[in-house]
Amino acid sequence: MNEIPIKTACPACAGRGFAPTGEIFKLCGRVHQRVGPCQACEGKGTQLTWLDLHEFVRLLYETADNLEQV
Repeated sequence: MNEIPIKTACPACAGRGFAPTGEIFKLCGRVHQRVGPCQACEGKGTQLTWLDLHEFVRLLYETADNLEQV
């Protein structure tokens, strides 16, 4: 079966690629939160979702119909 990869923003880090570690540090008298790479997306900020070709075509038609109504 044919599938198409679709990139979506990582829901865990909202597409930023990093997440707070819970630690803090001081720099120049200001307190900052330490961040590290997101565990869900490995610091990429995106996740791949595989869609069946028929589902992809259905979504394209649905989007085109919504654009025509605007």
